[in-house]
Amino acid sequence: MTEKKKTKREQESERKKAEICSVAEKLFAVYGYDQTTLQDISEASGYSIGSLYNFFKTKENILMEISRDMASIPLDLTDAEKKAEDPIGTLMDYLLAYARNWEEIGVDLTNSIYRTFLKSYVDPGSIGFHHMDFMDSLVTFIQLAQDKGTMSKAMSAEDTAAYLITLCRGLLYEWCIFGGTYSLTDKSRIYLPFILSPFAVGK
Repeated sequence: MTEKKKTKREQESERKKAEICSVAEKLFAVYGYDQTTLQDISEASGYSIGSLYNFFKTKENILMEISRDMASIPLDLTDAEKKAEDPIGTLMDYLLAYARNWEEIGVDLTNSIYRTFLKSYVDPGSIGFHHMDFMDSLVTFIQLAQDKGTMSKAMSAEDTAAYLITLCRGLLYEWCIFGGTYSLTDKSRIYLPFILSPFAVGK
C-alpha cells in the first residue's frame, strides 16, 4: 500500500513539533525533566504557551514524543544485501549505536523517558513498538539474512527482532536502576555477542 503523501501543512506541523522536542530535550538534559516547565520550553523555543498547546497538551506528551523518536531510529538498510552476509556484525553495530544514543542523553533523562514507557508503547491509543520504524527495519533485515542462509531460522524474523529489542531494553533498564554508574555501551559490548551468537549460522 502506498504511503499517503503529507501536505505542506502537515510537514510544517511536524517540523515545529520536532523543533519543540529538540529544545525540550536539551532543557531536560541540563535542568532535569521535573525541574523544566512548559514556560521554560516556551521561552527557549520561541513558541508561545498557546502554540505549544496546539502540539502538546502536557510536558509528558513532549517526553513521550522524544521517547518515540529515540526508540525509532531504524537500522540503515542501504547495501542490505551486503550487510546480510555478516548479519551478526551488522546487528552488533546497530545495537551498540542504540545503546550510545541513550547514553548520550544521560541517565536522568532516560529515567524520565522510562516513566512514560507504558504510555508510549502499550496503551491502546499508541502504535506499539512492533509497528515502529526501528522494528520494521530489524524484521526486514533479519528476514533477508534468513533468506540468504546467514542467520538462523529457529525463530521468525519478527520474533527474533522482538527478542533482541527486549533484551537490549533489559540492559537499558538495569543501567537506569544503577543510575548510569557504568558505561551502557561498554556493558552492551560485553553482552551482545552472547545475545547474538545463537542466531549465527556457521560458514
